[in-house]
Amino acid sequence: MSNLDRLNRQIKQATYAEDEEAVKLFEQERERILLEETDWIPSVLARAKKANDFETVNFLQQQLDNAPKPPQPPETKYEDTYKLPDAPKTIYEEKEE
Repeated sequence: MSNLDRLNRQIKQATYAEDEEAVKLFEQERERILLEETDWIPSVLARAKKANDFETVNFLQQQLDNAPKPPQPPETKYEDTYKLPDAPKTIYEEKEE
């Protein structure tokens, strides 16, 4: 049984027991799993597309779109990468200063 199945079962049990706080916590955990643990979505999305299950396809695509993106590394500026250091000043340049 997957974590999502387990959570759905716990939500049903907490709802039946009228434990609103537990329902809220379980639903938050389900949302976290759906938003953060998205590595399972592409394979299920492909199966849903093959089965022409467009409702599931739309739902899963929305989950992927809403998933937090990993932080992007800072952009590297290449314009200064090959810039040579300034040449040492000559005797004449030092005297002019």
